[in-house]
Amino acid sequence: AEEEGAKIDERVTIDIKRLIRLPGSLHGKTGMKVSKIDYHGLENFDIRKHAVVFADNPVKVDIKNPPQKILDVLLEAKKGVVKVPYYIYVYLLANGAEVRMIKSTS
Repeated sequence: AEEEGAKIDERVTIDIKRLIRLPGSLHGKTGMKVSKIDYHGLENFDIRKHAVVFADNPVKVDIKNPPQKILDVLLEAKKGVVKVPYYIYVYLLANGAEVRMIKSTS
């Protein structure tokens, strides 16, 4: 591997759960659909069209310490109540954020 210049992420190769991604299943840290794409398909890959499977209806959530941005959704950099698309709420839950839904606004 060193002769060819390949670098291997040891943590990923040791943990077989990180190696198996079944296309069509949900990615555990994002709640988005696992998609098989080749190198040439990366440029035209639209994450909203190809990977977001949960609704985009807005929900009010109470969140502590939100990230500033998820995809193109800006979140306030303070804790409190914010309105986000439902798939962003799923993303926050999957990442262990301190978040709870207050109500769906649809």
